[in-house]
Amino acid sequence: MLLKVRVFYHDKCFDGASSAAVFSRFYRERIRNDVEFVFSGLLHRAGALFNEDHFDGDENAIVDFKYSSSPKITWWFDHHQSAFLTPEDAAHFEQDQSNRKFYDPDFKSCTSFIAMVTEQRFGFNPVPLSDLIRWTDIIDGAMYPDAKTAVEMKEPAMKLTMVIESAQDHTFVPRLIPLLASMPLAKILEQPFVAPLLAPLLQRHQRSITILKDRTESKDATLFFDVTDQELEGYNKFIPYYLHPESIYSVGLSKSSFRVKVSVGSNPWANSERLVNLAKICERYGGGGHARVGAISFDVTQNEAARKAANEIVEELRAILASANVPSPRVLVAHSFGGMIAAAYASRFPHEISAMVLVDPVGAREARTDAVGSAGRRVVRAEPRDAPATQRARHHLHHSGRLSGRLWRLRHWGWAIHPAYGHCCGPRRRCIRQCRERTLHSEI
Repeated sequence: MLLKVRVFYHDKCFDGASSAAVFSRFYRERIRNDVEFVFSGLLHRAGALFNEDHFDGDENAIVDFKYSSSPKITWWFDHHQSAFLTPEDAAHFEQDQSNRKFYDPDFKSCTSFIAMVTEQRFGFNPVPLSDLIRWTDIIDGAMYPDAKTAVEMKEPAMKLTMVIESAQDHTFVPRLIPLLASMPLAKILEQPFVAPLLAPLLQRHQRSITILKDRTESKDATLFFDVTDQELEGYNKFIPYYLHPESIYSVGLSKSSFRVKVSVGSNPWANSERLVNLAKICERYGGGGHARVGAISFDVTQNEAARKAANEIVEELRAILASANVPSPRVLVAHSFGGMIAAAYASRFPHEISAMVLVDPVGAREARTDAVGSAGRRVVRAEPRDAPATQRARHHLHHSGRLSGRLWRLRHWGWAIHPAYGHCCGPRRRCIRQCRERTLHSEI
């Protein structure tokens, strides 16, 4: 007789479905293979999230969803900051000695978290699922290079995300999960129960761009839109930032057959620092999420309560940004070995940098050019050949359009063209002083 393992996963979520896929493959390969998996989706909604009667497996697992202290739950993995409904749940988890319940909010996706834990602790080999794991990090961690890429929906994983988030048939994702565990993503799109869904969903996606363009209000770097009168739950959450790249935060209202949802997010490509933890804000209204994205679910009859919460959050975010006087993108000014550090930082966070001034940087080979400063001084350009970090920084900044590929080295006696302003700005001390006066920068 087969062992019944019921796997509860975050429904209408690519990371949730992928987490269930990785967990089931791990369990079959490393725990036991005489097993029958039953997949059940869980959604954040008003009221109780769990029904104990549904924990009917010989083993019950929850992945990418909140913690349950039920003794019937034998496995649990999550990466959401708001993973615990109560302090008692958190305490219960801390006291657990089963070595089968795991939590780490620093992971981009629960899928990659499960892959890491099961590999290190149980000897699971996640390599055959590497493409799935990589894409869950990109999608759940908003690691696209820009908003245009996130909205174009060209990659198979992005199309599957659209299908999963829009699925109305409760049997669809449970049918999909075993394929995610065993089949290339492009092949899954060709399956007879998946392929016919793509064309109408892509049309809906284009329509949602038009609707959000008309409905979105932009003020003080915070967006607000209400599409509760449209069938748009599951819309691409990056559309607002694609339409309004200057924004930092967004708050949206949408409605489905079972809930009114307040979505709160931050622009992954914004150049300014995020000032608030969105999960903490959403928790005040019974929701949760991550520091950079969160949501609140209200009963389908509570339109006004949801609208009131959304308006309060919008006003709070706008007030915070107004009082903080959020600066423009940073200019990094670095000296000597700090040039290496600055280059590494720019390589990792290219969208946070508008320009760099490197003063005698380590790892940059000097190459004189024919350009001459206003006082007849020769411009010295840093040719980033010696340091891989500097080379990566130049590459990323060039492709992000921030520096047009130019990293300038400033000698004690030299001049430098400041990429942000396009003119020569005197010897080292004067150049740094002018940077301080013109824009916020981080000096390393």
